[in-house]
Amino acid sequence: MKKFFKSKYFVTVCLFVILIVMIFIALGKYESRQDIVYKDSLDMTAAKVNGTTLTLADVAFYVYYEEDQVNKQAVAYNPEDPNEYWNTYTDGQFMKMSARNAAIQMAVHDEIFYQMAVEEGITLSEEEQTSLANNQADVWADMTDEGIEIRLGITQEQINETLEKMIYAQKYQTIYALSSNGDYEDYNLGKEPYEELLEQQDYEINEKIWERVPFGKVTINYEVEE
Repeated sequence: MKKFFKSKYFVTVCLFVILIVMIFIALGKYESRQDIVYKDSLDMTAAKVNGTTLTLADVAFYVYYEEDQVNKQAVAYNPEDPNEYWNTYTDGQFMKMSARNAAIQMAVHDEIFYQMAVEEGITLSEEEQTSLANNQADVWADMTDEGIEIRLGITQEQINETLEKMIYAQKYQTIYALSSNGDYEDYNLGKEPYEELLEQQDYEINEKIWERVPFGKVTINYEVEE
């Protein structure tokens, strides 16, 4: 046995084991950097806000909304190659990275105000409920016209739930702004009052997952497969 440990065979076995370990580590790192297929990853955690988990399914509408807004600019910028705009570099990062960050920040923003609305027992008026129902129908019609629900892998019920949370968030944002002697816009993304409120929240974005969402390619520039 002592002769084996001193032999060239022992060295070869050790080198082989080290090589295998290195290959597995490299494969793990490679996989962790690959774009995710959104519709196949809906149960993955995108963020956590005050103990509530937001999955990719929960934030799907924000992905759709932000991609749609930016892509309108991209088409205006270069109708023949909108992807050029998505890859432009401004304010220290690529446009697709800015859009990705904006989408998750909007989701966190609305979750915070929705939670506050629920805590305060806020309800919707009959007029607000009607407005919500109309908005839900319009949004779903727009999405299905383009086959976006197929690309995202989400259901009408999931989109309706998100839109309902959004209207509660918007209503409570108005209430909170008034109670703080401010304006509604003060609690939009990037505004100092909102940033101060955000600092009081226990939230975390799952960067390992969120950075793998291929913004600019999730809901646009594709052919729907039936």
